Amino acid sequence: MNVKLRVLNLIARHRTRNPFKLARALNIEIIYQDLGEVRGFFKKILRRKYIFINSELSEFDQKLVCAHELGHAILHSSNRIQFLIDNTKILRRNKIEDEANLFASWLLFPSDDVVEEFEFRESETNFWMFEEIKKLREIKN
Repeated sequence: MNVKLRVLNLIARHRTRNPFKLARALNIEIIYQDLGEVRGFFKKILRRKYIFINSELSEFDQKLVCAHELGHAILHSSNRIQFLIDNTKILRRNKIEDEANLFASWLLFPSDDVVEEFEFRESETNFWMFEEIKKLREIKN
């Protein structure tokens, strides 16, 4: 799966890389709730898509989470894939999470230079996220 190409096509079709605007354009409802330690998750219920985002996160973290969960909504929401995720061990969760992270990275950070120059580190989780982006882009390129 060419995640970068999927992201570039999505951006071209909707003329934005804002994950909140893209979710709205794709009829994906975003729900903000205090999720405790959970940053967010994607759920498909009766053909409707939902992204849940922890309302206690900073605006920057909410954007990261939205982009990641949008990746799941676009890449992993077919009924076949949802069944495999929910009921079998055939699909590795790490692979699915890597694809969603890669999706978010290409959506929010259009070039590797942006990732390298990005010094804003609000939290330890964000530091981990940028390190993960660098690693995934090295593997997938």
